[in-house]
Amino acid sequence: MSANTLGKSTSTQNPVLTDWTVIDITTSTAWPVPTNVTRINALLIGGGGGGQIGGQFTTDNLPGGGGGGGGGAYGYLKNFDVSLISQASSTIYIGIGAGGASANNGGVTYIGNNATTAGAFVFANGGVTGSTATT
Repeated sequence: MSANTLGKSTSTQNPVLTDWTVIDITTSTAWPVPTNVTRINALLIGGGGGGQIGGQFTTDNLPGGGGGGGGGAYGYLKNFDVSLISQASSTIYIGIGAGGASANNGGVTYIGNNATTAGAFVFANGGVTGSTATT
């Protein structure tokens, strides 16, 4: 997890927003919400689907290549009030969907109040695996 402080907002539409930090999260984690954070925005991308292995032979008796996997979906959480998470634990759980291995779908990326997609505030499904080659 890396943080990049971008500085002061020049927005006239939301004068309350004065400082913000961008955090790139690339592995699943439990994020303890700092006490000075009241709202968050998040962009989520699901893991891409894995390509399919080669399939049947073509009419020229050559092996057909498998299709490429689909890209992961995206989800967006805008101006989310972090006071809505469980007061017993001021932690947000972030699950990062892995890219699919050969012939497998990509994983789901989510943000929620527990370490499963069942408690997700928002999620992004993973991409679907590619198709098997046919004649």
